[in-house]
Amino acid sequence: MTARRRSAAELTALAARPSPSAAAVRRLHDDALWLRAFAATIDERDAADKVLAGIGARVRRLPAGSRHRLDDHGFDGSVTSNSFAWPIAAWLAERYPRESDIDWARLADPQRFDALLRPLLLRAEEDEFESGAVGTREWLRAAEGDAALSDLAWVAAQVRDRRGGKCDGTCDGTCDGTCDGTRDWVALWNTWWDAFEVPVRWRLSGSLGASANTRLTQPAVSPVRTEPMRRTPARPAAFVATPLPGVRRLSGDSARDVIDTTRAALTCRAREVHAITYANDDEVWWADLGAGVGLAVIGVEPVWRLPLEANYGWMAFSLGVPIAYGGVSPLVGQANTGIHLFEAFRGSEAAYLWAACLRAFATLFGVKRFVVNPVQVGEDNEEAIASGALWFYWRLGFRPVGRALRAAAAREWKRVQSGTGRRSNPEMLRRLATADLHLVLPGAMPAFDEQWLQGAAHAVTVRLATAAADGHRRRAVSEMRHEVARALGAPGRLVWTDDEVRAFEQLAPVVSVVLDEVARWTAHERHALLLMLRAKGSPQELGYVRAMQRVPKFWAALARRSRESSGRRGHRARRAGPRANDASSWSP
Repeated sequence: MTARRRSAAELTALAARPSPSAAAVRRLHDDALWLRAFAATIDERDAADKVLAGIGARVRRLPAGSRHRLDDHGFDGSVTSNSFAWPIAAWLAERYPRESDIDWARLADPQRFDALLRPLLLRAEEDEFESGAVGTREWLRAAEGDAALSDLAWVAAQVRDRRGGKCDGTCDGTCDGTCDGTRDWVALWNTWWDAFEVPVRWRLSGSLGASANTRLTQPAVSPVRTEPMRRTPARPAAFVATPLPGVRRLSGDSARDVIDTTRAALTCRAREVHAITYANDDEVWWADLGAGVGLAVIGVEPVWRLPLEANYGWMAFSLGVPIAYGGVSPLVGQANTGIHLFEAFRGSEAAYLWAACLRAFATLFGVKRFVVNPVQVGEDNEEAIASGALWFYWRLGFRPVGRALRAAAAREWKRVQSGTGRRSNPEMLRRLATADLHLVLPGAMPAFDEQWLQGAAHAVTVRLATAAADGHRRRAVSEMRHEVARALGAPGRLVWTDDEVRAFEQLAPVVSVVLDEVARWTAHERHALLLMLRAKGSPQELGYVRAMQRVPKFWAALARRSRESSGRRGHRARRAGPRANDASSWSP
């Protein structure tokens, strides 16, 4: 097997020596984790596990100043602190109640936290709380009593109690009295928590969530690596376009184990992915990529889905060890995506792995165009510039949008490959990293410019302003929904699930922007659009991904209105961030 960082014998010999510095511990940890993920024999796997089991003790023996250099990287014996979204904070409180808590030392203004706590109080408790006679932490001690809960766990319990109540009349009145009538309150709580940026501290000492200990157990994984490192496919586009057999949906314990392991791998490294934060137990897809490598693709709970795009998070595992992650957002016949390989695994079969992931995405979603945003290859990203990330994507067939930029990149690539020149200088790479990169497969539809999503949102705002000239937006929105329902031939009362109805209500204002065109379509075309709106709220968003591709006239009409709207308000570049691909820049 090529490209091995350390053999089992070398690793064992190295582990027999003390680790005098944080850098030495990091090297030993990364070498052992690499060997664990790509072990060719049981002896190699066991040797790596033995070294990884001792990482926490090595970290704890370091001087405090040196030990803190390992914080936020997932090392056993270290600490991770970050302002995680509420679902992740609540997950930590549930799974690691003794190891996680509010990081009071990093809370910039504890008094602001009082405003966050206030909705959890009884009215009868407010006089003392508001008086200032007791501090926030002192009040929490009294509220927690003998429960022996961390502050974070206590707050999570109160939010959970609110969420678990019976219908209290705050819903839309369509339920049968058994729904969670506090759903809107919980959504508001998530927003409040994010706005207050509450730091959460996770002590990883001996934790199963530390990077050295995080393992996938379900579905069953190979005990050892069965092939040498695989090279970049000779014809990447043809490889990606070839259907991958055996992609399947997991359920039950297997799906939950994938979500928990993925969350742990990201959270211990102070990272988040929207689709993993709001993971859907009912939509976890699994693809076998060969040689002991598996790919999990995780959907979003219906209530937290993006307005128009679909959105998935993904994690790749080698022998059960998380090695790479990212996000993928299908939109019509294309998907915005990106990859982040964890540092310990750089220098392995990264190019093949990424091509195999793209192949799985193409198979699952039916898309024939992949989009990588400029930030992935260097826009405002010096790590990507230093690593030459552009050429990693170039080797796999990705090309910049725009004829002039594509030609400039081709000339620079030819110069680099000629052997007579040096590596691309940073200024050249910055100039080339100013546009999306596309990988186009045979049969691809014309690209849908993602900036049109902003234009569509603006068009909805303008239309709503006209319809609600008297300021009553809710009434205007209700009228929009009724108009769209009539135009699409929806029954008077939709016999759909709550999530499907909610999806229709959220998307109807977008359809209203182009309703004059939709009204002229055939009954079959309008019915296909209705099915697409319904699918947005289905248990698996995959149905919506496929339905998007069956209504090209809708997206073409929306693109035209979006261009008009964008032209009137001026151009503004689309933010490339967590919603786009949730993948930090990676140094190949």
